[in-house]
Amino acid sequence: MRRVGFVMASVLLVGAAFADYIYEKWRDRWDQLNMTEKAVVRNMKTCETGTWTLKEKAVTELGLRDKEQLARVRPPLYEDMVKVMRAMLVFDRWRVRRAAAEAVANIGCTQALDLLKKMMFEDKKREVRAEAALAVARLSKKGDKQIVKMLCKALLEDGWSIVRASAAKGLRLVGDESAFEALCKAAESDAYSTVREQALRTLFALGCRTERFCEIVTGRLSDAYSRVRSAACEIAGEIGLEAAADKVAQLLNDKKYRVRIAAAKALTKIAAPKHVGTVSNALKNSDVGEFRARLIEVLGKIATEDAKKVVAEAINDKDKFVRMAAMLTLCRLGDDRGINALKELLKRSKSLYFFQMLHRIKTEKVKHPKVIGMLESLTREMKEGDWRRSDLERVIKELKGGK
Repeated sequence: MRRVGFVMASVLLVGAAFADYIYEKWRDRWDQLNMTEKAVVRNMKTCETGTWTLKEKAVTELGLRDKEQLARVRPPLYEDMVKVMRAMLVFDRWRVRRAAAEAVANIGCTQALDLLKKMMFEDKKREVRAEAALAVARLSKKGDKQIVKMLCKALLEDGWSIVRASAAKGLRLVGDESAFEALCKAAESDAYSTVREQALRTLFALGCRTERFCEIVTGRLSDAYSRVRSAACEIAGEIGLEAAADKVAQLLNDKKYRVRIAAAKALTKIAAPKHVGTVSNALKNSDVGEFRARLIEVLGKIATEDAKKVVAEAINDKDKFVRMAAMLTLCRLGDDRGINALKELLKRSKSLYFFQMLHRIKTEKVKHPKVIGMLESLTREMKEGDWRRSDLERVIKELKGGK
C-alpha cells in the first residue's frame, strides 16, 4: 500500500509540475495570445491538475470543432496541446479517454493514430473502443487497406454491439470494396439491430449494388426491429429496387410510424400501378397529415387514371397539407382538376396560405405549361393595386427560367 501510495503521489507531483511548466511557459506570453489560445492554455492546465470530471470537460473543449478557431492556435501551442491530449488518451478514467479520442479526431491529430489503433482492441471499456474506432477512421485516408482491415476485424469480432456499430460507421468514411464481405455478413446476421442498420447504410454509402446486397436489403424489410426496416425502405427507394416494391408497399401498414413514412418515401421512386389499391387504403386508414401527403405523391408517381381519381378526391380533404399535396400533384401532371382548384384557392386566399402555395409552386418547380398559363390569367384578373400581384409575377418569371 505504501508503495502504491508513493507511486500515485509521484504521478500527481509530476503531472502538477508539467502543468505548471506549460502554464508558466505560456503565461509569460499571455498578452501575445488570442482569446482561443488563452482558452486552450486554461484547458491544458485543467487537464493536468483538475479532477477527472473537469478533465473530461477540458479535453472536450480542446477538441475544437470549428476550423476557424483551430486555425487561430499557432504551431508551438498546438504541439503542447497535442502532448496533453495524448496524455488524456491513457488516463485511468474511461470517460476522459473517450472524450480525448473524440477530441483528437476533431482537431485532426494524426500523431495520436498509433495510440488509437491500440485502444480499438485493447481498452477495457467498450465505450472507449467504440470512440477510438470512429476516431481512427476520421483520421485516416479513404481506402487505407490497413485501417479497413482493422475496422472489419472490430466489426466482426468485438463482443459489444456499440463497438461493432461504430466500426461500421467508420468504414463509411474509409472503406472500399474490400469491406463489402464483412459488412454484408454484419447486415445479414449480426444479433443487434444497430449493427445491422449501420452495416446496411455503410454498404449503400460505399456504392455497393451487388445482387447479394439487393437480397440483403429485401430481407431486412422483414427485420424484427423497426430501425432496420426503416433503413431498408430508404435504401430500396434510393437504389430503385423495384423487385422489393411489393414488400415496401406492405410496410405502409407497419405499426411503427418511422417505417410507414420511410416506405411511403421509397414508393415515390419504385411504386407500380398495381400498388394503387394498397396506397389508397393506407391513405383512408391514416390520420397523420405528413404521411398521407406523402402517399399523395406516391399516387402522383404512379399517375394512372385510378391514381389520379384518388388524388382528385383528396383536394377536399380535411387536412390542409393533404389538400396542398393533392393540388400540386395534379398540377405537375397537367390535370385540370388540380389546376382549377389551385386557381380558386389562390383567388380567394389573402393570407399566409397564399404565400405557402406560391412558395411550394416555386421550390417544387411545378412548371407545367398549363400551370404557368393559369397563373398568368390569374395575374390579368387581379386589380392593379392588388398586393399579391407582384409576388405572382415573380413566381411566373422564375418558373419560365428568369431570375
